[in-house]
Amino acid sequence: MSEQLNQRIDAIADYQARTQLWYVLSYLYDRLSSCLHTAAGLVINGAGAVFPKTGSSITYGSVGGIPIQIPAGTALPSPVGANTAAGQYIMIAYWASLVNGVLTYSYTYGNPGASAAAATYPQPPAVKGYALIGYLLVTYASAFTGGTTALDAATTVYISPVGAVDPTATFTN
Repeated sequence: MSEQLNQRIDAIADYQARTQLWYVLSYLYDRLSSCLHTAAGLVINGAGAVFPKTGSSITYGSVGGIPIQIPAGTALPSPVGANTAAGQYIMIAYWASLVNGVLTYSYTYGNPGASAAAATYPQPPAVKGYALIGYLLVTYASAFTGGTTALDAATTVYISPVGAVDPTATFTN
């Protein structure tokens, strides 16, 4: 039985409270219904490649509550525009979405930093319905140019989380 947010929210009589709760909870519902259920096992596509691919197993997940399967060895887009100065770190996130029923892949990247801790996590796409496939943490002794610098020339860490993950969802006390 699926849990529809609108079914819950519509039961609240106060329009303003209903609207505010919908904005807060719709993001959480999207993260919970758009995620991977098995790890993608991100790796470099091959020696000298400028883009990653999924690992040797099919990846299962959901986008907006619709089951998806990412084939083993799926090549992901080259991260054009994800550039750094010499010695900086950058995080590049890869996403799966459904466009007219077709599985598509995209990426976002955060701001570079002087250390891994100083690099910012990429923001999720502004629209709902994107499942995080994984992200790369890249650093290079000289300038890294996404789409040009080979990922094996740089020091690249491949991270393939499972479940509803959003490192940008932070709060302060």
